[in-house]
Amino acid sequence: MKFIYVMIICAVLSMNTAQANSIDVAGADIRQVMTAIAAGGNLNLVLDDTVKGSVSVKLADLAPQEMIRIIAQSNNYTYDVRNGIIYISRDSSQKTLQSIRINYLDLDKAAQMVNLLLEKGVLSNSDKKDGKKADDFNQKVIIDKDENTLTFYATNEEYNKVRDFIRRNDTAPRQVSLEAKVTAVQNDAAKDLGITWEWSKFPQSPSHDITYDTITHTTQNSDGSYSQTTDYLPVDEVQRSWNGSDLVPGVIRFGKGPEGYPYELYYEAKLSALISEGKANILARPNIMTVQGNEAVINIGSEVPVPTVATTNATTTTSIEYREAGIILKCTPRVNEDGIITVKVHTEVSSPLYVEDMKAYRFQKRSADTIVRLKDGETMVIGGLIG
Repeated sequence: MKFIYVMIICAVLSMNTAQANSIDVAGADIRQVMTAIAAGGNLNLVLDDTVKGSVSVKLADLAPQEMIRIIAQSNNYTYDVRNGIIYISRDSSQKTLQSIRINYLDLDKAAQMVNLLLEKGVLSNSDKKDGKKADDFNQKVIIDKDENTLTFYATNEEYNKVRDFIRRNDTAPRQVSLEAKVTAVQNDAAKDLGITWEWSKFPQSPSHDITYDTITHTTQNSDGSYSQTTDYLPVDEVQRSWNGSDLVPGVIRFGKGPEGYPYELYYEAKLSALISEGKANILARPNIMTVQGNEAVINIGSEVPVPTVATTNATTTTSIEYREAGIILKCTPRVNEDGIITVKVHTEVSSPLYVEDMKAYRFQKRSADTIVRLKDGETMVIGGLIG
């Protein structure tokens, strides 16, 4: 080992600051290597007590200062040059430019989250195009929507905190499929809707398929690091069939069958029977899919032209404004941990009525707003919105 050390010193001291040089060492003390390079290149170098350990490096045709930078950064040390002096340390307070890619989170929301961790403001790439700088507003997080990245100045400790936070939260959101059925019922048939039900004649025994969901939990350890544990939860997927369809509006469970599962009776309201009798019509049956937490909109109708008259300086102008009329359904679903879907629902029926005296349309609107919790495949009914 002493022989290697002597060879290192001889090789480094032969360097000339005016030319590119080479170095080839293995298992040498990192402080001795960088000190020798600085001496051979006539460089001012300061190493703090955190710089220690061994290093193996082979570099060719590089200036001494560049060699020191490569050795320092490849060993996770901070390289800083101030007033002609090179400072090498493992100073966690040294801030460098960091960048992190976002896959699923909304960039603006992700920037606000990072902003809370860094305790600074947010600057979007649109602000950059306007000539604004982060220093102008004491802002730190820069949003690049073209590359889907966040860029910010942070220490290594701050960056690790941001990275771990993004990893835990930047996950693919669940998708929810919504099916709406818009049904018109004749007035005379609507009076008979009361509590009238159709039942299955015999107890039913649906099939069961047991699968397992994987749930990963992230916990913080006492040393500040994070670890993940995985749980496997059984999921009973029940497959039902009634009247030639796999859609069962209502289920009553009772007793216990030979396989340990309860018997079931199926039922539905008289509305389906009215449809088959021609006393009710399905106007539309749209399907839409959305990501949880985002609004899905189903609009069944048309736009009605409404003239708008404005008078300015004795000049009268008429413009046409289009207003939506028909059936509007807005749903914002969110999937909970237990698989239950919480849905915020807004339904609206808007009908235009032409008023001859006014030569204009009057809009009659009925709406309903509610928040419900449904299981996968369950049906919610909203009635009484007659346009």
